[in-house]
Amino acid sequence: MKNRLRVTKPFHSDNDQMIDYPAARPSLICRKLLFGSHGLRVIWRLLIYFAALISCVLLLLKGVGALLRALHWRLGNQSVESLLTGQSLLLLSALFAIAVMAKIERRSLSGYWMPRKNAFGRNFWEGLTWGMAVPVAIVLLIWLSNGYRFGMLALSGRALIRYLLLWAAAALINAIAENLAILGYPVPRQNPSTCSSDRNSSM
Repeated sequence: MKNRLRVTKPFHSDNDQMIDYPAARPSLICRKLLFGSHGLRVIWRLLIYFAALISCVLLLLKGVGALLRALHWRLGNQSVESLLTGQSLLLLSALFAIAVMAKIERRSLSGYWMPRKNAFGRNFWEGLTWGMAVPVAIVLLIWLSNGYRFGMLALSGRALIRYLLLWAAAALINAIAENLAILGYPVPRQNPSTCSSDRNSSM
């Protein structure tokens, strides 16, 4: 009599199909909290950006303060040199924070309001015109309402030219630094279409 091999199908009960894996739930929840359809969620991107920005500002301020004390230099609180130094540090910090996010998102710096082409195009000069026209109009309105009077110039010659150049540089760096720090990264992140190239960067 020949031996017969009996093959039976594996038995799966209803209880086996309804097994719950509680260990998988926390990781799934965390993934949904961290990532969306465009990769890392906007809230986490903004937190990383501002953490990098503020940390860099504080470190630079501490380093520059130590350097000034070592050189026995003192900047006035309302001097043009103080404003120029502070805004330069903000500009460097903004560039550092944006570079960090560009590395995380695998994008070029041109995607963060720093275009390589047409950097000084029509929009630049239009913004420059409005940026100068508004404060000039405010000053004229204050003058017309007798808020103050134009007096005699306290400086002349080289000193006048020096401070004109310093204040012009401070105003330019101030405008670039504050707009880049506050608007350069956060504003494009509010539009999901700008993050379409980031879908696979964090997944």
